Amino acid sequence: MKMQPQLLRRLAGFDVMAHVLGSLGLRSQLVCRSECASPWTIAVAASQLAHFPVVERGPVWLQSGQQSPVALAQGDLLFVARGQAYRLVDQADRKDGPVIEITDNDVPGQRILLRQGKKRANGALVCGSFSFDYAHGHPLLAMLPTFIHVRARTIRRDISLQATIRCLITEVSGMMPGSQTIVSRLTDMLFIHILREWSLAQACSPNWLRALNDPRIGPTLALIHERPVKAWTVARLAKKVGYSRSPFTVRFKRVVGESPQGYITRVRLQRAAQMLKEGHDSLRAIALAAGYESESSFSKALSGSFRRHPGTFVGSRPRERDAESNRTCRLATAVEFLGAAVSGLPCGLA
Repeated sequence: MKMQPQLLRRLAGFDVMAHVLGSLGLRSQLVCRSECASPWTIAVAASQLAHFPVVERGPVWLQSGQQSPVALAQGDLLFVARGQAYRLVDQADRKDGPVIEITDNDVPGQRILLRQGKKRANGALVCGSFSFDYAHGHPLLAMLPTFIHVRARTIRRDISLQATIRCLITEVSGMMPGSQTIVSRLTDMLFIHILREWSLAQACSPNWLRALNDPRIGPTLALIHERPVKAWTVARLAKKVGYSRSPFTVRFKRVVGESPQGYITRVRLQRAAQMLKEGHDSLRAIALAAGYESESSFSKALSGSFRRHPGTFVGSRPRERDAESNRTCRLATAVEFLGAAVSGLPCGLA
């Protein structure tokens, strides 16, 4: 007898987060594993890269500007936003001693192992960085704090995040053939996990990530991202999700933090920037797709949003960009697959 399986749950028809990550142009840059014997310091210069250290063995202390040192325990994960200089040290009051310096001059994408000191290492970290092709004015980056500290106890409660970190440490340490590809996928997944954990920890202030789970605003964002060139009006969007115009506008601004029309305009301009970089369409066609009747008005809007003239986007690695976008769109499935595949792992990170 043929039986029909019962559908319990499915991913939303359009994954807004995957689309937004694609619009960021996320790329993992440098991943290294450092083993350090006291005294030691890892100094990271301010740059356009975002960073993450994972404390494999500690404790480790974070020093940043005039702030008090922050303790990072074994198993902790830290996200550091773009433009922030910081130091990781073996003692809270460390001012001197050997220094490992990490700058933008390090070769992007290379996986390296570092060891400092001849004594037995009492500190071990896996450090990496992210770059973003379309960072300027992007709401996702604008909302993130300077530091996001995900503690080991939180990681132990999330089997998928825990498994991602375990696999990352293994791959960076082993340096096996193909590890560069695996590490790139894992670091992308780690970025998504960081966003998830930070979003869950927030209060009810306007938050784009929390808006994805709103029963009315979440589907609205999906409509905008799935068909950004459609002639959306506030009234049409409100009708799609069963709202009248005025209450919908108030709710959208309260949950997302900006007006519906402003959000639509920004999504269109981000897509236009991607189209310019891919180099497959004329400036006229891209301007029309973004909702502008003239190239001059489109150029003015794009320059105001990105502080770049349209000509600076054209012809920059279209094939690589396409491959990167496709890779990002597969991340949601990869995260869930990894979590299911390792569901039998113990909760410890050691």
